[in-house]
Amino acid sequence: MPKPSILLPLGETLDLQEAADFLRLGYEAMKQLVTDGAVPALVLNRKHTVILRDELVSYVRVEGRRQAEERRRKNCPTKVRLEPKLRGGARTRAILEKFEAANRVNVQGSFQSAVDRLVCLNEVIATIAVSRANFYRMMRVGRFPRPLKIGARNCWLESDVIAFIDECTKRRQSSESPGRAI
Repeated sequence: MPKPSILLPLGETLDLQEAADFLRLGYEAMKQLVTDGAVPALVLNRKHTVILRDELVSYVRVEGRRQAEERRRKNCPTKVRLEPKLRGGARTRAILEKFEAANRVNVQGSFQSAVDRLVCLNEVIATIAVSRANFYRMMRVGRFPRPLKIGARNCWLESDVIAFIDECTKRRQSSESPGRAI
């Protein structure tokens, strides 16, 4: 037999069974919502529970919005790109400019970038301009840091990539010092 629909004026109070019928829930499920504090209710004499209809309506609105947002995130993963996609040297220069700007902010001498983000394998390889095989070889021998595992993906901190580029630049500058025979 179908449950009867309840049409109540605003501000009316409901008992636990009426509230369960209003939400089309079972009595125990409604009782659990009240116990968990999801739906505000007044418990009288440990036996009677009183719930305002307005509170149930606001619960439905809030929960409906939350579930809709959750479905939207699940079904529509979005990538937010803050800067235009750059290739090759322009990309490296842009990363180094961000690093330098962040280091001007960090006065304490820390090399931790204020714009630290996670970058994927293809982005790292494009930034440091090496082949995939050479990149994995560099990781294996310890010249490049190991990735962070996030689910099934390998990611690196952008600050680690920038530090690697900086280290390579310093190594190249020290090998080109005057007095070295060519």
